[in-house]
Amino acid sequence: MKRFSPAWLLATLLMIPVISAPARKGLSSKLSPFLQRMLLEHRGSLSAAVMRSAGSSPQAKTLVFVCADEQRGDSLLQSYSGTVYDQRGDLFIVLLPVDSLERVAGSPMVKRLEASAPCTLQMDTTRTIVAADAVHEGRRLPQAFDGEGVVVGVMDIGFDLTHPNFLDADGRLRIRSLWDMLAADTMATGRLPMGRTYTDAASLAAVQHTADGLTETHGTHTAGIAAGSGYGSAYRGMAPGSDLCLVCNAVNSNVTLVDSLQRYLFTTAADALGFKYLFDYAQSQGKPCVASFSEGYMSDTWRQDSLYSTYLSRLVGPGRILVASAGNQGGFLSYLPKTRGLLRASSVINMIGQQGKLHLLADAPLEFKVATIDSLGGSLHAVSFRIDPQDDTSLFTDSMTLHADRQTWLRLSLQRLPVCHGGAAVWELQMETNASGLYSSPRTALTLKGSDAEASLWTGGFNLLFVNAEDRPGYKDAEAGCCMLYPGAFESVIAVGATIHRTGFTNYRGIYKDYSQKGRNDGVRAGYSSMGPTIDGRIKPDVMAPGSNIVSSYNSFYLEANPDVSDTDSDVERFTYHGRTYAWNSNTGTSMSTPVVAGAIALWLQACPDLSPTDILDLIRLTSRHPEDELDYPNNQYGHGEINAYLGLLHLLGIDAIEGISGTPVGGVRFDLSDGALHLQFERAPRQKFRLRFFDLQGRCLTDGLLSGSDTVSYRFPLPVLPAGVYAVQIDSREPGMSGSQLLRLRP
Repeated sequence: MKRFSPAWLLATLLMIPVISAPARKGLSSKLSPFLQRMLLEHRGSLSAAVMRSAGSSPQAKTLVFVCADEQRGDSLLQSYSGTVYDQRGDLFIVLLPVDSLERVAGSPMVKRLEASAPCTLQMDTTRTIVAADAVHEGRRLPQAFDGEGVVVGVMDIGFDLTHPNFLDADGRLRIRSLWDMLAADTMATGRLPMGRTYTDAASLAAVQHTADGLTETHGTHTAGIAAGSGYGSAYRGMAPGSDLCLVCNAVNSNVTLVDSLQRYLFTTAADALGFKYLFDYAQSQGKPCVASFSEGYMSDTWRQDSLYSTYLSRLVGPGRILVASAGNQGGFLSYLPKTRGLLRASSVINMIGQQGKLHLLADAPLEFKVATIDSLGGSLHAVSFRIDPQDDTSLFTDSMTLHADRQTWLRLSLQRLPVCHGGAAVWELQMETNASGLYSSPRTALTLKGSDAEASLWTGGFNLLFVNAEDRPGYKDAEAGCCMLYPGAFESVIAVGATIHRTGFTNYRGIYKDYSQKGRNDGVRAGYSSMGPTIDGRIKPDVMAPGSNIVSSYNSFYLEANPDVSDTDSDVERFTYHGRTYAWNSNTGTSMSTPVVAGAIALWLQACPDLSPTDILDLIRLTSRHPEDELDYPNNQYGHGEINAYLGLLHLLGIDAIEGISGTPVGGVRFDLSDGALHLQFERAPRQKFRLRFFDLQGRCLTDGLLSGSDTVSYRFPLPVLPAGVYAVQIDSREPGMSGSQLLRLRP
């Protein structure tokens, strides 16, 4: 190892540009908090490297959003050794050396640089369940629409490319393209900032699984829900005729596979490029695309993600739809409101770890108090801040003792942010402690006091939540809700929450697993599903779908590498294919409901490839089921309600305007259009008379027949010569379960 002299170190330091404190503050205001922390961490690691060796080390780079001069931004960023991967107006996604971030921010042509950390998966940690027919319960999809001609894009982790759920009826792989961001054999072409792509069946078959395939399985499950063929099982996905395009990204669990030098590459800007990859592939095939994203993160949009939000709004459009999970924070208290006229609102907090943050909104002066309290609710140690929306003071700092005997302390920093929501000013509270966290005696409580103010506190991360202290008078005002995750909370993204229909399953060992939720087992919102509003007051989520106890494919390589892991106890079936053991596994979370919605949208895109996000939301608004009739819709529990793929198709095709067509799909009968006739095959013989009518899309009734019940299960109705196209069948009967409609396609 080379040694260095103090003189060499001094000379090196003298070469570093000196930026005055006011100038540095101005530059930092252009950098999102995540990038500011990245710079501090990077400088610390560089200092350590200099102390170890005088030799040069590889340069760390990061992917960021940059808002810059639309005409000259590209050349400017290249002058800082940047590589631009996309430009949409004045917004760039660029790969930059970490140590150049502050210099880029110093350019007058640059307005803002942003990025956030990788997401977390939106899957319940107990790894729960369901039979796949719950995906279709109440929404049996017509065979005429299976997603053919549509690309279903899934960005996730842990893909098993060999699972037969991704084969078509002829045994051909339906996965058309994959970008594995974690792949170590980086492409030399430089078209992508990391990883590599696989774009033909041979390379996909050879790689077998993504780089994280031995430790992750989530994407195999979600892709199967959205578009799995079912491999002859009951667990077929929502759009089994679609093409699949996949991106394996980095999240908090698989980022450990990334080389330390590359860790700064995996930001929200990398995820944005992942969505672009999915849409670009579909465009290259001349097909529409719906992208499914079962990940999310807590964020404050005005400081971290305004550029991410803007980029996605420019990325989506007609035939380019993005859906993302709402989150699984609905069972936690993340919101403390104080209404005007109420003197005070208080609650206790739990903080895991030594750092956390909250956001405070207030439209009038009030007192904000942080205190440790005893078992009777009395204050032991306290710090108070007097805040006023009209006060220009931007930063308050203080500290307090948590426990004198243990010499533990809590440092507080309350900073005014340069934003306003609904007339309320916004502050950010940063907390740091030398204790292991804030969750044991004495408890830490927060209080908002001031009857003239409308105010609220919002948690800003997974490690900090409110806990209403039922045993401490006056400290139980926190509420659930206001816990939507991003990017689902962005306006241009369709956010998906979860309903619960099935309460358990029998695993492959014959053991019944009961995951019922008291009072929430009948098609209503699952207790874990995150609720709105967003911090700027918008209603979210947008739509719901079954997310509890959903069965889909599981990664065989994960099973092989982790034979004793607990989640495989949720396998409902195992089978062998080409010498490997595969599984159908049950799971729960908004991770599961999101691909249900993505698959339903794929069916709609097959019928109308140019649907925009606004069109999709209109269909959702007009055709979704309202799980709780007493509520007004949309609302912050359900959005517009639970998606109904069948009703959406009826409305999209104009069939719901045909007099006599039911919005309920008929069950217990198979239809076939062939040999100039309509053939019906009932599962059980109709016992009562039924009426059958056959319509074209112009509303003309082409066949109308009344038949008596009998022991016959097969019926044939002659039809006139018909052109290829979509037709509708309506059956009306007094016999339970025999009435409803069905869409059929007559092929050339």
